[in-house]
Amino acid sequence: MAVNFGVRRLGHANVSVRDLDRSVAFFEKTCGFEEVGIEVGTGAGFVSNGNSHHDVGMVEIGRPFKGRDGEVIIEEGFETPGLNHLGWEVDNEAALVAAIERAVATGCTNYLTIDHTFSHSFYVADPDGVFHEFYADVMHDWRAVFKGGPIPNISARWDPAAETPSPEPRWQRAPDYQRVDGAPVHPLRTTRAVMVVDDVARSLGFYTEFAGLDVAYMAPDGSCAYLRGGAPTPDYHCALFARAGALQSGCHHFSCEMADEAAVAQAEAALAAKGIATAASVGSGTKRSFYLSDPDGFLVEFYATRACDFAEVAAVPPERRPFHA
Repeated sequence: MAVNFGVRRLGHANVSVRDLDRSVAFFEKTCGFEEVGIEVGTGAGFVSNGNSHHDVGMVEIGRPFKGRDGEVIIEEGFETPGLNHLGWEVDNEAALVAAIERAVATGCTNYLTIDHTFSHSFYVADPDGVFHEFYADVMHDWRAVFKGGPIPNISARWDPAAETPSPEPRWQRAPDYQRVDGAPVHPLRTTRAVMVVDDVARSLGFYTEFAGLDVAYMAPDGSCAYLRGGAPTPDYHCALFARAGALQSGCHHFSCEMADEAAVAQAEAALAAKGIATAASVGSGTKRSFYLSDPDGFLVEFYATRACDFAEVAAVPPERRPFHA
């Protein structure tokens, strides 16, 4: 039985950080995402460009995850900085609950279900140990919760069977995009993730049969795969690359879409004027992009698509392919 969460898109990335204030400042003042909420009680921060409740979430390492009732939901937080989880948007709560029921029926037991006030979520690890959140928004006005600045803890344990789930889609249909004045970069949204995996074929089973993504391209030698969710995209929502050389398995980076190539060039110039170095820059037939390292060294890409030619990456040395995805 395929679980198939039927994800629409990558809604957000959540990163574990050493210093929450420092990381929130980076994603707001450098990357151009508006700070929309700080859960002081659990050491979490959230930034958004207006298309969703958050494009990037941050949690300070070594902190227990506390719910809004004071209950400790997760006793020990992540101990090292890097990706905490990827958040995959599901169309509606009824579809989410149905998929959870299928997951349980297949024997899935090591998972967590959480009510985040504006969304309901199911958390599980993939074959490489990377955590994924499958969530559905349950309220339209997320700004009633994320008002900016310190906010009370918003989460609690969630029982998917406690009440009848709604079939109404409540994700943001008309985004109210924000622009952070003074920031050198002005992205539209978080859109995709690039993963390095130990076994592409094994990981495909999770991303297709469990998550419900569709294969957009598979390399003839099986070394990489590109996947799409249900939301329209000119290219992909997730790419998988086989581990090679010094590459480590896990999330290589997540990516944020820019308005166009001119916006990418303007951002690079603005970063240079502020003395902020980019970690890498790519100009290929498929995209124009640059990478920044967050304060803990995790990579974030800002890109504009040129053409969808998945096979072009085959000409790049294996260790550099994730940069050229």
